[in-house]
Amino acid sequence: MPTWRSVCLCRPSAPPSRCSVKIRFCEHNKGKGKVYRRLKEEFPDLNIKIKECVKQCSACREMPMATVDKEKITARDGDGLYDKIVATIREKLTKE
Repeated sequence: MPTWRSVCLCRPSAPPSRCSVKIRFCEHNKGKGKVYRRLKEEFPDLNIKIKECVKQCSACREMPMATVDKEKITARDGDGLYDKIVATIREKLTKE
């Protein structure tokens, strides 16, 4: 069974669908910084960006949030958001 890192990282031998997960953070969300840096450091080949707005203003004002393939992910704190993002990515990759 491959490890998580070997499954999610884009490699020439990996199918293109393995690399198609898009993670977006809103520039104005207070919870984005730590989670964004952690994801970029641990998974440098994922498509992760901070956008000016991800059009989820009500959730963005209230708690840490991100979108994973346009699906809204929220949590009470940054660590919870990170865990939920990783779980969502794993779920999406195992379905493909």
